[in-house]
Amino acid sequence: MLLLVAGRLVVTAALLSTYPSQAMSSKFNVVALVSGGKDSTMNMIRCEQQGHKIVALANLFPEGEEDEIDSFMYQTVGHDAVESLSACMQLPMYRRPIKKDRSLNLELQYEQTEGDEVEELYKLLKFVKSENPSINAVASGAILSNYQRIRVETVCMRLGLTSLAYLWQSDQKELLDEIIESDIEAILIKIACIGLHPDRHLGQTLAAARSTLLKLNADYGCHICGEGGEYETFTLDCPLFKSKIVVDETRTIMHQEDHYAPVAYLKFVRWHLVSKTEGRAAAAPDIVIVSDELMEDRNLRIDSENARRVVVPQTVEHKDMTHYIPAFSLLSSETKAEMNGRDDNNMSVQEEMRALLGLLQDEMKRRKLDFSSVSFVSLYLHDMSNFADVNKVYSNVFPLRCPAARMCVGLPLSGRGGDRIMIEICANDCTQTTLHVQSISHWAPCNIGPYSQAKTIQGKIVHVSGQIALEPASMTLEGSDPEAQIYQCLRNLEAILSECDSANRLIFKNSVYMVDVSSALRAQQVLHESLSSDFARPITSFIEVSSLPRGALVELQVAAFTTSLARGSLAEKFVSRESREGMLSLSCGMLASCWSFVALMDTEAANCCEDAMRMIEAAVDDMIEFELDAQDVSTCRMWYVNESLPPAAVQQLSLALRSQQKLQKVSLLPANGLGVEDEDRVTRGDLLLEVSGVKLRTTHQ
Repeated sequence: MLLLVAGRLVVTAALLSTYPSQAMSSKFNVVALVSGGKDSTMNMIRCEQQGHKIVALANLFPEGEEDEIDSFMYQTVGHDAVESLSACMQLPMYRRPIKKDRSLNLELQYEQTEGDEVEELYKLLKFVKSENPSINAVASGAILSNYQRIRVETVCMRLGLTSLAYLWQSDQKELLDEIIESDIEAILIKIACIGLHPDRHLGQTLAAARSTLLKLNADYGCHICGEGGEYETFTLDCPLFKSKIVVDETRTIMHQEDHYAPVAYLKFVRWHLVSKTEGRAAAAPDIVIVSDELMEDRNLRIDSENARRVVVPQTVEHKDMTHYIPAFSLLSSETKAEMNGRDDNNMSVQEEMRALLGLLQDEMKRRKLDFSSVSFVSLYLHDMSNFADVNKVYSNVFPLRCPAARMCVGLPLSGRGGDRIMIEICANDCTQTTLHVQSISHWAPCNIGPYSQAKTIQGKIVHVSGQIALEPASMTLEGSDPEAQIYQCLRNLEAILSECDSANRLIFKNSVYMVDVSSALRAQQVLHESLSSDFARPITSFIEVSSLPRGALVELQVAAFTTSLARGSLAEKFVSRESREGMLSLSCGMLASCWSFVALMDTEAANCCEDAMRMIEAAVDDMIEFELDAQDVSTCRMWYVNESLPPAAVQQLSLALRSQQKLQKVSLLPANGLGVEDEDRVTRGDLLLEVSGVKLRTTHQ
């Protein structure tokens, strides 16, 4: 595991909860991807509920005489009647033909592939955007399919659009009931599931089929909303329609004969529209077939030469983990010496960031790693208003696919050139699983930038992006006081951890960043009520910072066990608390797996180095009990209260930490206040040591 430090910048694991300003609380002009089905319809309703405006519809349909092309991405059954949605909603529709068997790239993480059906979506939306420059978002009805969601997000990223997927991770029974209760009249037009029969269920409304779908879920585990391909639907009416569709004649097509689970669909032969309002019918809106010839006529290049380049990191499977990458550290003076002798005070923030990342990149290359090996990034800024400039440089270096998790806070750095940014990264060559959802939804805050919601390391430990109190659907801060914001942070954490084979009750380390640590006691009470369990009581440290993203009052950054690790290691987990000679220390973890340690002390300038070494010795002793060693350390931070230590003492402490050999290089970070949860209170101090580790080695015969 690689622990890197640059600038007055340290490289360890962390996650960021800042989001691009254009995606925050904006009201979007939306093009809705429609197939005619219930999901795209329900998502449009939720878009309207969030205050967004649907201005156009887009659809991909099968080329030639095909009705069902068995696409992994698109519903094509019912395509004959899809154009009627344009008249029903009085919105223009853009359609593009797709050919059969064009699912060429079946990897979960999509990389631009010529001829793949995803590229047809890119071309369609590129045309729509050129015709409607005000459009800045795309709505889709993805519920559970990462395959579909990732591809829509990839296209949106290439075109500079925001993905809106308000059904994402919805409970299927609750969603089905909401669809029915929302007056969406949708009928089953395709069935491919045991227990569904063409003569009984094709053409049946969702309301009529509800009991059957629930029974099939209970008996066979079938997806209630058809996420496993069990059935597809077509919407005849909904609150968004100004006219409803009346089907006059259909024909049943047997796609695959099977006694138990036949595959069949309805083909619409005749249908008509009935206006839902009195008066003269409105003129039919435009239906535009987006062919290659039309795109060329509009001077739109069909290729993606102007698209943002997507860097696809290589997933490195660990083979022999008996070797470790030793710690590497660059402190301020060393970093400045590498900056070509420039006057630091004349260096821009972007130049400083480039220099720091360049140093890290060189060191990782030397160790045969790259930025795709980074699992966690902590970003510390002197001035949070510089975030956009810093993030622009960051985005050009870190991969956009499967990016590292990240956190960002403002610290009382000096603010001089070369001392406005600190970075910690954690890198390793083991297996990492990434959770990166860029769509805005009701699930959890989206991460549109170059960082993920979470990284799971070796299937053992989940590092979650620093969470501020963003309400997912609106991406606005929820709550005006720390207590309310913590509750929202915890809701976000629970949603994210549940997708990573974990849960809030499995959190074992929690760093709470606050703009005012005097309210830490109430925060501690909320966290204690929400996170305590028979399994683990997380260690919580409180760090008072200068500022947080988007003016938040609280940011939580946690590490959690996975459910599989916890299930197999219950007997090995233990928590310890010790108070001796003015030092409070707490630890939590699992033997030979993972471990977290926190120590807190009051100190004076004359004794700060000696006290820091005592804390490090206590950490090493505790680590030995957990059967880990220094090479297993992933995070090692020494915090000090900025006003408690004069610059000379800080310099001495920095030198002492750099010269000690017992732990990997310890990052030294300034804060405005420090505290640790101590039973039913919060104990304050001047020095705080946070150390955590995870054993990634495997034993080979």
